[in-house]
Amino acid sequence: MKRLVSTALVTAFGAAVLAVPASAATTDGVPTTDFSVTATGPERATPGETVEYVVTVTNKGPAAAPVMVNATLPKGSSAITYASRPVTGRLIMLNTFNPGEIRTLKITAKIGSHGGEMALPAGFGVHRGYPNHPFFNESNYGDNYAYVDTVNEKGDPFQGPDARLGFTGEIGAGDQEGDLVTQRLTFTNTGRHRTSVLELSGRVYPGSGTIVGVTGLEDARGVTSSVGLQYTVPALDPGKTRVVTITTKITPSAGGIGGRYFVGAAKGGDQELDLRR
Repeated sequence: MKRLVSTALVTAFGAAVLAVPASAATTDGVPTTDFSVTATGPERATPGETVEYVVTVTNKGPAAAPVMVNATLPKGSSAITYASRPVTGRLIMLNTFNPGEIRTLKITAKIGSHGGEMALPAGFGVHRGYPNHPFFNESNYGDNYAYVDTVNEKGDPFQGPDARLGFTGEIGAGDQEGDLVTQRLTFTNTGRHRTSVLELSGRVYPGSGTIVGVTGLEDARGVTSSVGLQYTVPALDPGKTRVVTITTKITPSAGGIGGRYFVGAAKGGDQELDLRR
């Protein structure tokens, strides 16, 4: 959604526009150039926490031009600042960039909850201005926007608020027709709190043959077919481990021995395990 800039702000910035050096790369007197933006930020955060995003803006040329950066932060975020100054309307006005010039912006914010969802996305884009006030013409829009996805600690079903689920696997011996091969899936809660109820699903690769037995899911609800499984698994207490063993009987087929498995929760947060040999 476009946000309006106050008349005073646009008028004040007009001098910077008029000060852009003359360049052959112009259209109707407006410079044509190529800006790009990249961004980094926290991997994990808790709603209400103050975090920092580092945004890098580059003028790849050929003309000099001013620019503004639009910061779209997680829903409900507040106290957004750049260079210790409040950001009004999520817009940061920058002076003229010369060709080849790079600037690094450090933007801080007290992040919102994003409705309790797992992802706390942030986006940063360079903008050319508004129809009545074009700062520059952009020759390549493909790199004008950058995203940062942060895990919401309170929204992650494995972080409730401190339940961390590890998911690993191994394949036993056997590669001849008729051999029984076991795949061991291991879940470990290394956090301090109990996990939510888990959802386990997966499919064996064609080279594994057909499933002839599954253990470790006796207290779970679900189904096993000849080539896959899908179960709802009880919550895992802190420090506890669950081992699920899938036994297959090899039949002649290409496609590798092993399987592809997912463990998650009702609200998402899937972890994937690609087990293959």
